[in-house]
Amino acid sequence: MVKSILKPSVNYPELKTLDIDDKNYAATQYEYNILDTDVTIALGQSKYTLIDEGLIFYPIYLIKNDKVYKQIGLFEILENELPNVIDEDDDLDLDLIDKPLIFDFVDIELLKNVENKKVKDDSLIETSELKEKSQEIIDQEESEEEEEEEEEEEEDKDEEEKQYDLPKQNTQQLEKELTQFQSDKKNPWIQEYLKSNNFQIIDNEGGGDCLFAVIRDALKSQDKHITVTELRNKLADNVNEELFKSYKEKYDMILQSIQDGDIKMKQLTKLNNELRDRLKQSKEREEQKLVVEQAKSVSESYKRLKSENKISREILTEFKFMKKVNNLQDFKKVIKSCEFWADDWAISTLERILNIKLILFSSESWKEGDSKNVLICGHIIDEVMKEEGIFEPQYYILADYTGDHYKLITYFNHDIFTFYQIPYKIKLLISENCLRGESGAYKIIPQFKNFNSDLGIIEPEEVEVIEEDSNNLYDKDIVFQYYIKSNNKPLPGKGKGETIPFGKVKDFSKLAEISDWRKKLDNEFPSQFELGGHKWYSVEHYINAVKFKESNPQFYMLFSLDSDSKISKDIVLAKAAGSKTGKHKGELLRSKDIKIDPLFFGGKHEEALENALYAKFSQNEEMKSILLYTDKAKLLHFQGTAPPKESDMLMLVRSKLIKEFKK
Repeated sequence: MVKSILKPSVNYPELKTLDIDDKNYAATQYEYNILDTDVTIALGQSKYTLIDEGLIFYPIYLIKNDKVYKQIGLFEILENELPNVIDEDDDLDLDLIDKPLIFDFVDIELLKNVENKKVKDDSLIETSELKEKSQEIIDQEESEEEEEEEEEEEEDKDEEEKQYDLPKQNTQQLEKELTQFQSDKKNPWIQEYLKSNNFQIIDNEGGGDCLFAVIRDALKSQDKHITVTELRNKLADNVNEELFKSYKEKYDMILQSIQDGDIKMKQLTKLNNELRDRLKQSKEREEQKLVVEQAKSVSESYKRLKSENKISREILTEFKFMKKVNNLQDFKKVIKSCEFWADDWAISTLERILNIKLILFSSESWKEGDSKNVLICGHIIDEVMKEEGIFEPQYYILADYTGDHYKLITYFNHDIFTFYQIPYKIKLLISENCLRGESGAYKIIPQFKNFNSDLGIIEPEEVEVIEEDSNNLYDKDIVFQYYIKSNNKPLPGKGKGETIPFGKVKDFSKLAEISDWRKKLDNEFPSQFELGGHKWYSVEHYINAVKFKESNPQFYMLFSLDSDSKISKDIVLAKAAGSKTGKHKGELLRSKDIKIDPLFFGGKHEEALENALYAKFSQNEEMKSILLYTDKAKLLHFQGTAPPKESDMLMLVRSKLIKEFKK
């Protein structure tokens, strides 16, 4: 950092590269003396990022062969002095400005490399000698030019990696940002998530145009000026009859479902009124019992339909733009209007036609505490890209998705990035979350594959998996994913890693009504139950306790609520006490002489898990309802960086409960 002369409290970062705002800027060049060396410099555009401090500054670029060689310093002026230092051509008059701030890395050797050489007339040279000398000079200059061109090509390659004034993205930069990070409740959420104060969130006009506005604003920083209307027109040009029919069928299907539900609810209301009248008129006790049972059945059916219609209406909002769309031309017209809000198809299509990749982050998941699923990998790959099998975006754009609105995310005030400029932390997140078993466009981007390779991650060859379910435990077309911090907002089948056939979501309407149903499926969720004559805080407590049941019954009891120990009421402590080390944050929770039963992982762990899961989901009515309401969905436990794991034992317990429920 270099300290300001005009405002000592201000420090400027020593950046060697071209500021992105100065790319393609026709700058005035000056002959200037720095460290007693005559050089050619150019000034970047005026920067107003410190205007609150009353400062305006201009980057100084060292020129070599009429090209920017390095940024070597800056001129700073007070805001109110600007009119006094501008010449008649609206350029800075360097004679009227104080000495520049030169960065510490600049030395005479660097400047001599680009020094302006003056021709000396030391002696007269004969004509023949002159020709010979001239040819030598020409040959030498051509050789130097070739070398310089090669150097410039290498520099151009380097520029791809460190473009403009962004720091080079590597582990050192990541560690630096993590060290410098200052957490604050007032920080934008993205700063807290990525542990860096260099990110900001920029809002836009919204109104159905937010995704298009994000792309527009990001491209503008690359002198690519395109309006929201033009982006919508490009998208509309990529629709066809097949796509129109797909949207139309979904809209008609869900609308018909709502209408059918409304009709049935009216019929049930009428039937309920008739039963009520019969009950009033009936004097036979047996008939009254029969009427009451019928009324209960009618009431349950009514509640179920009401719940299903609520879900259907929520889904219908995604397709409300199709209300007056009857043909392909209508479809194109509505896509050109703000009635159409960008969906997965729109995003993947815009990525292809603009050769960009949107890196999306869910602020909704962050607010719900689901930090592992903030990065949105995406499920849809544009059909054209899928057929080509490769995607090489020119630019990447970071965006926040709130659930119904998109906002631009900047990094070091930059709106758009090449692959090499993507913050290193984000590359690691994509590697961990979107390149290991996930679907989405990241898997066909060669640079991300190479990044994984550089990290030493070797992806296994993709093999077609033939699903076998001999126990008939699940329907492979419906997949739910859960873990202890799962986002509560998505409908069943709509969460990260989940799949469900269109129109089937309403079948899980009762499940959707239960708050945090995904979290409650997890072994760590606190749900007391009795097993083995003792009370347990969670499934996790019981499983860890059984590791010591035979070898140390006294330690086994510490996991039970009956002991009233700290371990018995704390998930983290229970897992630590049952771990190989028995330590938590350096503190020894389990004496070294207390060993895990060597037979535990030889079959006992499966028996313990089944018993604990059955106790949890059979003894608590809400827990039982959650598991039964998942019906035949395939249940996956989210594992973070590892692929999700099938919850076979949980689905087996579900199968038992279903059989018991039917008896």
